[in-house]
Amino acid sequence: MALLIISRLDGVSAQLQQLENAGAAVIWRPYHEAGGTWFWWSMEGGSQYNRLWRFTYDYMTNVKGLDNLIWLHGFNGEPNSAFYPGSQYVDIGGADTYAGDGNYDPLKAMFDRTYAVVGPSRPIALHENGPIPDPARLQSSGARWVLFNTWHGNHLTVSNSTSHLRYVYNHAHVITRDELPDFG
Repeated sequence: MALLIISRLDGVSAQLQQLENAGAAVIWRPYHEAGGTWFWWSMEGGSQYNRLWRFTYDYMTNVKGLDNLIWLHGFNGEPNSAFYPGSQYVDIGGADTYAGDGNYDPLKAMFDRTYAVVGPSRPIALHENGPIPDPARLQSSGARWVLFNTWHGNHLTVSNSTSHLRYVYNHAHVITRDELPDFG
């Protein structure tokens, strides 16, 4: 098993190295939905999960020399501190949920549970979602998600109405790619 993991890390590291060579930073989210037992990396509990995360971090940064990765540690919808590898291995914390089509709740309780684990020194992402929380409610509730990552296809177009998508992407609280400065 160890050789298979190293082989896979070598393959993905080669691809990520190409991005680094091109000057690109990558928000890197290996082993997402930590704590959920539906993926092999969480099935044996937090201790094993953390060993795997730390090994991957060390291998990719110290052995492979990648320094363009922004490490996003993503919990499932129930953040559990047993599955947190530690702030020295994480740049962004996060959690995910599919709240139900048309539910634009700011998910403040989940944000707070994630914050309780990762602390104040890490931004927190809604790293996987269906409906996009209402930006005005994010502001009024204090749910300070640094980004949202709406899952593909139907989650974008069925979980969110067209009018909600227009509202979100035109809201002053949301920054879209065309509004970013030139980082070059």
